[in-house]
Amino acid sequence: MCLQKSGTITGRRKMNSDGLSSLCMRFGVIISLLILMTANPLSSQNNIHIESISIDEQNEVRIKYFKEGDYTIERFDVVYYETIDPIDPNPETISIIEFSPDEATFPNPAAEAKVLHLRLVAFDTDDNAIIGRELHSTIFLEDNAEQVAEGCDIGVRLNWMNYAIYPFPQLNFPKPLPFHTVQVLIFDIDDEGLSDPEIIATFDQSLWDSQEIISFDRPPGTYAFQIRSVGENDLSATSNIIMVNIDEFIIPESVEITKVDVIDNQFIRVHVLADDFGFGEFEYRLYRSDDPGNEFQEITAQLHDSEHFYFDDEDVPGLDDNMWYYYVMVDMVECPGEYALESETISSLFLTAEPDAGFDPVNDNELMVDLSWQHDPAWDIYSVYRRLHNEEDFQPVVTGISGNTYTDMVNVELLTGTIAYLAKGQKDDLGVHSNYVFIDLEVPQVELSGPNAFRPASDLASNRTFAPEFNIPVIEYTMEVYDRNGLRVFRSDPADPFPSWDGLLPDGSPAPDGAYLYYVTYTPGVPNMEPGQLRGVVYLVR
Repeated sequence: MCLQKSGTITGRRKMNSDGLSSLCMRFGVIISLLILMTANPLSSQNNIHIESISIDEQNEVRIKYFKEGDYTIERFDVVYYETIDPIDPNPETISIIEFSPDEATFPNPAAEAKVLHLRLVAFDTDDNAIIGRELHSTIFLEDNAEQVAEGCDIGVRLNWMNYAIYPFPQLNFPKPLPFHTVQVLIFDIDDEGLSDPEIIATFDQSLWDSQEIISFDRPPGTYAFQIRSVGENDLSATSNIIMVNIDEFIIPESVEITKVDVIDNQFIRVHVLADDFGFGEFEYRLYRSDDPGNEFQEITAQLHDSEHFYFDDEDVPGLDDNMWYYYVMVDMVECPGEYALESETISSLFLTAEPDAGFDPVNDNELMVDLSWQHDPAWDIYSVYRRLHNEEDFQPVVTGISGNTYTDMVNVELLTGTIAYLAKGQKDDLGVHSNYVFIDLEVPQVELSGPNAFRPASDLASNRTFAPEFNIPVIEYTMEVYDRNGLRVFRSDPADPFPSWDGLLPDGSPAPDGAYLYYVTYTPGVPNMEPGQLRGVVYLVR
């Protein structure tokens, strides 16, 4: 049964169960092959164990070992696996003739490999093989370490592959045994090379890969780092060595807000300019007011470490319900020495639009819209953009004006639905966006007007017939008239665009006194208005 670990102890990444199972199966196949290929001819009391594995600055692998049993070692073979494959494990053997009583050193056979999988084989004076009963995996410290900053504290982010031992049981798959502690070592570098290492951080050991940020409070310069795994009975493994350059932490002398955009009436986007934005976080405090002459209230404060970011409608309650004036203040997070930096304030560009209150969509040819925005000295010129109901994007209405007001004239033939406006301020290549302003244009309600009675015998010619009147221009209409029993008494000639009823029945006889219901189907003379139908009651008087 292969051990599956649900998560790392302190590492910030973990291998999923499928990856772990696959790796365990691969090791299991390798171990099974080794057991079938090699048999220890000596007593089971004779054994050899790896005590530690390290890789030095010359990229040499050093193995310390201890032995069980009474025999003399003549030479070593180190079996290693540069790649692990369950079908072709591709083991290679390095023979070591010269060795010290307690360690063996050899060049790294796979300098580019992330992990070496090693097994030690010793030969006595009779050339009998004493095969180590564990497969060891080296640690690998990846060469992508980088300097980072958390607040105003400098750190170094390290990534490494962890150490594991695989005992060789006879009847089942190997079980990985992680070491219990990880140590981070640092070396000073001078003309003579590397100094003695110093432990600067210690973590609980996780099984596979790990990532940690190590705080760093040393002077700027180049340092060497190494990882060491430590286990029971002084067992250990040490990784390769990597070099990391640490730059000086520079505190900006100035920081400013360059613009505050209102995006789609749903987001506040803030842009920041600092003389050095390499490290550190800033605290941004967002204020707003319903009138620039009133007091501004702080509504949110957040930490950010980038040049631009968003406040959304969760950060800013009511953002999509009301239009506000906004501005932002920024403080740099306190650093050693109680250092803080505060920017100037800058307001968002707030646009208002007032349509002509006396606009008559029936009789007027153009809609007049008065636009205005608060003026900010940060911007030299302004532009106004408009989007009509049938357009996907905003189109420029006027560009390059220096004031803060503009009157837009919209052709009545384009009017229907909603008009949206947007203003932009500009200075050099930098621009700021205002909020959107929407104007809903109501389609006129068509109504019938005129007399509701007529008398065929009237002395006035205009009262002798009945014709409907509309509150909008119409191009043509048709009309039908019905008596109180639902019988149709009149239908207009389709060739007559503006028919009237003279009070006669279809056979030419006079219709009796009374109320009659009429229906008219009209074609409006207002652009973009659909044809419609209305009905009414008219009284015939004899």
